[in-house]
Amino acid sequence: MTEKMIGKNFIFCSVAALLACAPACSSLAQSRPAGGISGYVFDAENQEPLVGANVFLAGTGWGAATNKSGYFAISHVPPGKYTLHVRFVGYRSRKMVVEILPGKFLSLRIALRPQPIELQDVEVSARYYREEEKNASTVAMPVARLRGLPAIGETDLLRALQLLPGIQAVNELSSGLYIRGGSPDQNLILLDDITVYNPSHFFGFFSTFNPDAIKDIRLIRGGFPAEYGGRLSAVLDITNRDGNRERFESRGAVSLISSKLLIEGPLPRGSFMISGRRTYLDLLLSLSREDNLPQYYFYDLNAKVNLDIGQGDRLIFSGYLGRDNLHFDRKEQNVTTGDINIGWGNRVFSAQWIHLFGPRLFARFVLAASRFQSLIDADASGFTVIFDNSIQDYSAKANLEWFASPQHYAKFGVWLTRYRFFNAIRIGENTGFENRIASRPIYLALFVQDEWRPSPRWKVLAGLRANAFSDGPHIQLDPRLQIRRQLTNRIGLLFSLGSYTQYTTVVVNDVASFADLWYPIDDTIDPQRSQHYIAGLDVELPWSFSLNVEAYYKPMQNVVEFRESHNPNRDKLKDIFYVGRGLSRGIEFFLQKRSGRLTGWIGYSWSRTTRTFVHLNAGKPFPAKWDFTHDLTITLSYRPASKWQLGATFVYKSGPTFTVPAGKYRLGPPGFPIDYIRAGPKNGARLEPYHRLDLFISRKFQLLGIRGSANLNIFNVYNHRNVWYRDYDFRELNEPPKVTDVRLLPILPTLEVTFAF
Repeated sequence: MTEKMIGKNFIFCSVAALLACAPACSSLAQSRPAGGISGYVFDAENQEPLVGANVFLAGTGWGAATNKSGYFAISHVPPGKYTLHVRFVGYRSRKMVVEILPGKFLSLRIALRPQPIELQDVEVSARYYREEEKNASTVAMPVARLRGLPAIGETDLLRALQLLPGIQAVNELSSGLYIRGGSPDQNLILLDDITVYNPSHFFGFFSTFNPDAIKDIRLIRGGFPAEYGGRLSAVLDITNRDGNRERFESRGAVSLISSKLLIEGPLPRGSFMISGRRTYLDLLLSLSREDNLPQYYFYDLNAKVNLDIGQGDRLIFSGYLGRDNLHFDRKEQNVTTGDINIGWGNRVFSAQWIHLFGPRLFARFVLAASRFQSLIDADASGFTVIFDNSIQDYSAKANLEWFASPQHYAKFGVWLTRYRFFNAIRIGENTGFENRIASRPIYLALFVQDEWRPSPRWKVLAGLRANAFSDGPHIQLDPRLQIRRQLTNRIGLLFSLGSYTQYTTVVVNDVASFADLWYPIDDTIDPQRSQHYIAGLDVELPWSFSLNVEAYYKPMQNVVEFRESHNPNRDKLKDIFYVGRGLSRGIEFFLQKRSGRLTGWIGYSWSRTTRTFVHLNAGKPFPAKWDFTHDLTITLSYRPASKWQLGATFVYKSGPTFTVPAGKYRLGPPGFPIDYIRAGPKNGARLEPYHRLDLFISRKFQLLGIRGSANLNIFNVYNHRNVWYRDYDFRELNEPPKVTDVRLLPILPTLEVTFAF
């Protein structure tokens, strides 16, 4: 069956689903006109919209979840009195009696008061709309939970997500996410609907996201719906705080690595939030009398402004600015013999207009710009090296949400992006080694999807995304389908399948993430493609435990591998990359306890990820470098008293793959031989298994009206030096090599003090 036929079938199914409720609605209209209820759910203390809160009418099976703006709508409700329930994780539930009048929509603003998740009891009731119900492979992590996890220096979002099953890190020096066999560039990362391309600081050690500024975190590890596209593996959708509409508030933290501060407060008909962070390693190094020490620091800044401009209109301006700077002067006898300047960072900005065309039609229009750039300028005794790499993204999006009926919730929209890729490398003057690539492709996507609930125990999410890319040109259709069946009040089954397309690729630098090279596809290779097949089981257990099991099968086509020996003056991708296929499959178990003094989870995954290229490894499949067969994580948080919190994390996983050198040989004319290393099977060996234990101790305090906490993190408690990589030194031609294991971090205690006023 062709993509066009599949697309037509999915469009037909979606239209049929939207029309299925028409007879029921018309018959209802002939008796008494139906009404409805809509509104916003927000935090009572600061009026922050609550994303994903569940609103339902008791005894009816009718309900809705709030969107990114905290908005919900339930339509086609027969006139009468109902009990409205509103629930959200970490907040006290609310019940209220509402009356639906014929042909009228009741508009509400519903405030929920926070309740610490650690001490909250979870009520499992005989209803279909539950906070535990979710789509395929979706994780919504409360920001408060991040603060109870052990960390290196300070809480980091991406490192916390690495503790979930199905999410890998190549080593403890990287915050990159390898999700279900995909590389970090195959993840769509959105910050307030803006694409972020390289969200890392300190050579990939930290991420760019400040947890204090974040309101909502939603990670979809696979099977993501049609509203998302342009990537093969996963979606990380992050929403920053809107700002406190009730009062001015500040919070911050001081650690051994950096200091950060957040300020938020009300504006006339709106609110604002601004947060900043900076390291001071450069200031500490400047106190040293040692020469040849690098000067390094990074900073980032988040800002957001919300303005209500009418009854159903809101403007949102959001931005992020972050940069790393490294300067190194090499001196010999107080004379500078060379210098290196390295800088990289992100700049992103968006303007959003939220408009209600009516209580059932919610619209979000977005204009966004995103730029990542890395620049290396080095000089050694007059010999210069310049490396300039950037990707710019100018996007316009229109997303509409139609609350058609209690059975149908539809989304449709358009996404238009103009890219600018730039890559320039120059080594020396007049050496002939110069490469310059510049491209300005256009990406266009249209999507439609419908969430259909034929009965309280069934949910069908069908969608279609049409993609077009100007460099080629390339046109692809990506159908998506999810089916969920609630077997009982505590057991649910889920199946998902979908097709995904990616038009960009990256040459990854394992040592320094800022040197990753982004490339758009061209007319010489096809876009990367993938299909997701997922089956899952959710079980609600007694004592606030839950169990999630998911199995997945993910074939990939047109994946690429860098040709290390390519001609630098070639600019066609077929001359830069090998093109092959990949396969990832696995099963994940996630046992979680969400309330009480003791909370946490146990996650285990078994997975295999392989790549196959005609020109590599004799055409035989080989494991990817991020293929970790076994991965076990245990994370616990315990509150012995209201002011104390203890946390622990244990990680164990199979060792990373690597290629063993099979020997050394020498070729060349007499007197000018060149030594070559003969490689064995690609990624045919593994290092020893990786494991470590981290601890976290926190004590709250209040001093002179300032609330705060002192947090002690101990990384790698039992000081196990995991292997980073294995080095083979072939110094003698006829002698076995000297083998050295280069190891990672030892035990590392760090202290952080937070404050709020």
